[in-house]
Amino acid sequence: MNRSRDWKGLVLTGLAVCLLPTAAAADDDPLLDLELSNVQVEVFEDRSETFQILPVITLRNAGDLASHDLHVALYYVPVGVRALFDTVEYVQVNHDCWQQPVSECGGGRCEDILLSLGRAQGFCDHCGFLSDCGCLYILELAFEPLPYTLGYNSVLVSVDPYNLVPEADETNNTMIIDLGPIANDFVTWSGIKSMYR
Repeated sequence: MNRSRDWKGLVLTGLAVCLLPTAAAADDDPLLDLELSNVQVEVFEDRSETFQILPVITLRNAGDLASHDLHVALYYVPVGVRALFDTVEYVQVNHDCWQQPVSECGGGRCEDILLSLGRAQGFCDHCGFLSDCGCLYILELAFEPLPYTLGYNSVLVSVDPYNLVPEADETNNTMIIDLGPIANDFVTWSGIKSMYR
């Protein structure tokens, strides 16, 4: 695994046509936000023509939540839909960060959260979607490597694709990743990798 490319800031279009099923979220007041803040593509040079998608999720918690589901879906036409599933479990439910006034965001406390990948430490920060502070966590995940298929150049990644978690912002959950050449180009895999050196 020798090459990576950072795709932050790529298009958030196509949410309505992402071909993933949706369901209505609960009517509860949103106490958190899941943001697909970055997606990295790792190219494997020692495995023939494979790549790996590594989504980075920013979780902002503005209240005491014991646990909630975390789904991340990857849509790549040659393989269809791949999904990651985990449960975000708060080690304790006595965070006091979200009770702090915005001017004192550094003074609150955030408990760790537990996932299958281990513990994630929280930091008291401005949530942006509420008047108070909230706990911010950075979750780094990884899909299994996929075979690259010439002519299929886009990968769609979506966090909470089934809209099961009530969020403060539902518009920051999806990214479309462009892998490189257009469909009619005759490009070797080594040529594709050279674009990202």
